[in-house]
Amino acid sequence: MRTAALLIVVVVAAILADGASFRVGRAEGNVEVTSVDDAGGAGGAICPHATLCTLRRAIEVANADDSGGEFRITFAPTVFPAANPATVEVGNTPLPNISRANVTIDAAGAGVSLANGASSLTAQNNGLTATGAGFSVFGLHIHGFPGSCVAVTGDQPTIGGPGAGNTVGGCKSGIAVSGLGAVIRSNFVGFTASGAEDRLATGIVVAAGDARVGGPSSIPGAGNTIGFSDTAVFVGAGGAQAFTGVQIERNLVGRWSDGTAAPVENGVVLSQPSSQTAVTSNTFANTGVAISVAPNVGETPVIRNRFTANIFDGIAEMAIDLGADGVAAPNDPGDSDIGANGLLNHPIITRATQTRVSGTACGGCQVQIYVAVHQPGAANDYGLAPLVSGTVTADASGVFALDNPAAGPGDWLIALATDADGNTSEFGPSARVGAGSVLCGNVQLQAGWNHVGYFGSEPVPLLSSFTPVPSGAVTAIYRFVDGTDQFERWLAATPAGRTLTTVQPGESYWFFAEAPATLPGGFSLSFPVPVQLKAGWNDLVYLGASETVADSLSSLGSNFHDLFHYDALARGWQRFGGISVPSWARQFDRLEACSVYQLRLDAPATLVPLQP
Repeated sequence: MRTAALLIVVVVAAILADGASFRVGRAEGNVEVTSVDDAGGAGGAICPHATLCTLRRAIEVANADDSGGEFRITFAPTVFPAANPATVEVGNTPLPNISRANVTIDAAGAGVSLANGASSLTAQNNGLTATGAGFSVFGLHIHGFPGSCVAVTGDQPTIGGPGAGNTVGGCKSGIAVSGLGAVIRSNFVGFTASGAEDRLATGIVVAAGDARVGGPSSIPGAGNTIGFSDTAVFVGAGGAQAFTGVQIERNLVGRWSDGTAAPVENGVVLSQPSSQTAVTSNTFANTGVAISVAPNVGETPVIRNRFTANIFDGIAEMAIDLGADGVAAPNDPGDSDIGANGLLNHPIITRATQTRVSGTACGGCQVQIYVAVHQPGAANDYGLAPLVSGTVTADASGVFALDNPAAGPGDWLIALATDADGNTSEFGPSARVGAGSVLCGNVQLQAGWNHVGYFGSEPVPLLSSFTPVPSGAVTAIYRFVDGTDQFERWLAATPAGRTLTTVQPGESYWFFAEAPATLPGGFSLSFPVPVQLKAGWNDLVYLGASETVADSLSSLGSNFHDLFHYDALARGWQRFGGISVPSWARQFDRLEACSVYQLRLDAPATLVPLQP
C-alpha cells in the first residue's frame, strides 16, 4: 500500500514521442476537430476541414505552427455532442507528443472521449503527452491507456478548470505532471463519465514544484474529485533535486460528489524530493491512510509539510502518518528525533470541559483542535473536522488553552500541532469533554448488603453506631483490603474483633442496613481523582465522568481481566468481564460516576478517570 512511489518514476519518465516537423495550413491558431477517426496527415486527414480533421492531425498541425501565441484545438459539437459523447479510439500508434508551447485542447461543452483502441500500446504510452510549456486541456474523457491518461513535462500546464474538468480513469496514472507551476483543477479522477469506478494505480502525480491541485474557496468548483485509486495524489519524483511549493486544496478524496464511497488506499503521499507541501481544506473519506509522509532517505528529508483544516471521515488506518510506518509516532523529550516532518511531537489535551480546553504542545506552535472520530478505548481516534474557531497558539513553554470551545459534555476532542517551520504533527490522543464537575451526593441504602461509596465531607469515627444514619439502621460495615482476600470490619453489636475504626470520604464500603436508609453526602470534584490499584482484586469508587468501560478504564490498557458491580436491589452481581468477553455476555457497559466496582488486575496500575 505504501509502495506508490515505485509506480511513479516510470509514469513520469514515459512522456516523449516526436511530433511532426512539417508545416501545414491553419485557421488563425484554431483548429476544430470534425472527425472521430484516428488518421494523421499521411492517412488522408486534413485540418481545417468540415469532416476530415482528426485529433491526431490537429496535434500535427499545432506542432508545426510557429506563429507564436496560443493554439487552440476544439471539437465540432455536431460530431461530438455533449449529450451523446463520441469516442476517438487511438490505434496502434500513440498520439503525437504536443511539443509546441501554449497549445490548448478544449472539449468543454462537447462530448469527447479519448480511449485506447489497440492492444499493442505499451506501458510507455499515454493518452495525451505534452512537453511544450503552457499546455492546457479541458473537458476530455480519457480512459484505458497503459501509461498516464495525461502526462505533461512542460512548465505551467493547466489540466481542467471549473466547469471544464477532465474525466480520467483506467490508466496507470490519471494525471502526471513534471513541469513547474502545474494547475490541476475540477477533474474527476478514477471515474467514468457517469461516476462509476474506473480504477487507477495513482490518481494525480506531481513531480515538480509550485503545483496547484485543487484551489481556494475564491474559485468555486476548483477541487478535484479523486477515487478508486491505490494512491489519490502522489507528490515526489524519486530524485535528489528538491522541489517545494505544492498546494493541495479543497479536493474530495475517496468519495463521489453525491456521497457514494469511492475508496482509495492512500489519500496524499508526500515523498522525496518534495517538501513544503500545503494540504488544506480537503475532505478525505474511505481511505486507509489519508496523509502519509515518507521517511527520510539520504539527503532529501520530506519536511515542512503543513496540514490545515482538512476533514477526515471513514479512515481505516491513520489520518496522518509521519514516516509511513502505520504506527503513531511517540513523543520524545525535547522533540529531538528527526524524520518525516521532523517527527514533530503531537499535542496533548490535558483538560477538556465545556468552558475550556487546555494542554501542551511544542513552544509557540499553532494547535488545531478537532472534533474526534471516537471509538471506545480511543486507540485509533482521529480528527473529523476542526472546531469552529478552534485554532490557538501555544505559549513559549508549550501551554495552550481555548476558552468556550464549540463542543459539549460527552464530545471527544483531539489536536494537531504545526511548528514555526511549517511541520505538522500526527494527531495526539483524544480527550472527552466534561461538564466541569462531578457531584457525589446522598446514597440510598437498601435493606441488606450495599456496596457503595461514602461521600460525606469528614471522616466518621466508628464507635457504637454509625452516626451519619441516626436511625441505627446500619449495623455492619466492611472494607475490602485491595490486592488481598481480606476485609476490615465494624459490627455495631460486637465491639470485639473490630478492625475498621473510621469511614473515609471517597472510599468504598459494604454497608449492611436493617431497613432502607439514606447515606448523606456532598462530594464535588472538578478534576478526576487517580486511584492506585494493586495486582489482584480491588474495590474502586469511580470518581470521573460517566462513560463506557473501555473509555473509563483506558488508562489501564489491557491490564484488567474482570469487572463487577453489585446491584443491591437485585441482591446480585452484574458482570462486565474483561476485554475478551463478548458484548452479548456483558450485563453493563458503562462506569457511572460515584458508583463502586470490583476490579481484578494482572499488575499494579494507576487508574486515571475521565475528566468530570
